[in-house]
Amino acid sequence: MKMKKVISLVLSAAMAASLCGCLGGSNAATTAAESSAAGSTAAAGEETTAAAAETKEHSADAVGLKLSTTIKELELTTVPNGMGVQAMADYLDEQDGGVYLDMYLDGVLGSSTDELLGGAQTGAFDMVALSFGNWGDYTDGFAALSIPYLFTSSEQVYAYIDGPEGDAMKQQVEEDTGMVVLAFLDVGFRNITNSRGPIKTPDDVKGLKLRTQNDRYQIAALEALGATCSVISFSELYSSLQQGLVDAQENPIINTYTNKFYEVQDYMTLTRHAYTCTILAISRESLDKLTPEQQQLVLDAGKVAQDTAREKLVEVEDDYLEKLSKEMEIYDPTQEELEAFQKVAMTSWDIIEQDMGSEKFNEIVNAAQEIADSLK
Repeated sequence: MKMKKVISLVLSAAMAASLCGCLGGSNAATTAAESSAAGSTAAAGEETTAAAAETKEHSADAVGLKLSTTIKELELTTVPNGMGVQAMADYLDEQDGGVYLDMYLDGVLGSSTDELLGGAQTGAFDMVALSFGNWGDYTDGFAALSIPYLFTSSEQVYAYIDGPEGDAMKQQVEEDTGMVVLAFLDVGFRNITNSRGPIKTPDDVKGLKLRTQNDRYQIAALEALGATCSVISFSELYSSLQQGLVDAQENPIINTYTNKFYEVQDYMTLTRHAYTCTILAISRESLDKLTPEQQQLVLDAGKVAQDTAREKLVEVEDDYLEKLSKEMEIYDPTQEELEAFQKVAMTSWDIIEQDMGSEKFNEIVNAAQEIADSLK
């Protein structure tokens, strides 16, 4: 079992005290107020979200599941993963089964992986919505999703996640972390942007100072392409690009647009080198406190969230790509050019196999290949 130590009891106790208990909390879903241009932040909990404002009042005995996430209020209506979370909240309200989603957005209860997963594990809150790449210190359950160019289409990813391979992922994650995966919320495939010049071949990546998330498999692939990788927190990425600490980054189209990276990046190449999703999960302890009927409602609501994110991805991504094309020079490689990127990036697979172990690595690759072949 791979389990990173839980955050300190002091922090956990502080979180728990601030929430006055986890299940059955207040009916108002709160979030941090928007930061000003100078970076000042209003006291946490002063503003209720638009979603909460539109949500009906809940009975005194209704169970409020506290969700902690860095997703912002605006993203509940503008990006697929946020729309998925909102769809879950709406579904639970519509079903009127005595359980509802109590959302704490924009990192108001913590933004780091330790704060989010640790808080859920220790009972400070019930649920998290966190990018799969941030779970690596706690579990290898999502490792398949980090292998560069293992999947080349959303359809392949969905077939993998929805099949026995996805069930195995969920089982390992629960064994390692005590968290039950409710949904894989789409964000899309990752692409490279930079301020240096157009990227049309793998050679154009060489020497780029590129920010990436803390995912060792994706870092290995980008380094194979010749980039010098720096792990910088997402909240500091814009300023790092603006100040020239790095001159490139890689993110899904949606993240690049909504975070206005086009203001500090001039070029985007649709490398589609890795799939990204947000994991919506609830602690086993919190789930088990619910009645069997309420547990099923939560599981069903997770399916609604996942389906909603998938449905919204295409329309939102196409819209944002069109808007980005007015702000940046976007290059869409031909199939031959894309295969050149794949060939170089996949040289990192040897490193990944050594790290993961040949048996597990081959099992993942063979399953993904079978899915790809079946979809041809």
